[in-house]
Amino acid sequence: MNPLKNPYSRCSFTINDKPKVLIVDDNKIINDSNKKLVSNILIEKGVELFDIIQLYDGYEIIKYVLNHQDHYEKIKFILTDESMDYMNGSESISFIRKLEKGKNLKPIKIASLTCYENSLSTNLILNAGADVVLNKPVSKNNLMDFINLCFGFKI
Repeated sequence: MNPLKNPYSRCSFTINDKPKVLIVDDNKIINDSNKKLVSNILIEKGVELFDIIQLYDGYEIIKYVLNHQDHYEKIKFILTDESMDYMNGSESISFIRKLEKGKNLKPIKIASLTCYENSLSTNLILNAGADVVLNKPVSKNNLMDFINLCFGFKI
């Protein structure tokens, strides 16, 4: 399926100068919960101006990054579920890494969320290009460590 023509897409995009955080999960409740958690951590860290973009599958991630190549550096990090309909997290991460390499773009930090706690799944996700694999439900401390890494905060 062409990532730009996903008939199930629920995303809309905006362009401005604020840093972007992409939260991706096909479960709206989890997506909303992750958005709230990330938002609270960023506010605690003093990052007041940022946009959290909620996406619902791997195709939407690809559509977003393809449509925002001119503003790619504004994307601070992606927090994506591994197991989603239409395209999983590993497939979209692999696409992003190939795009970055082909266009000589600075790699975006990517954390993949999974409910599978085994080395095979973790290795698959890391080999696709994720920086970090976090187990669901994601803990505030683990997410805070990842955000510290993305924004260069001291721990």
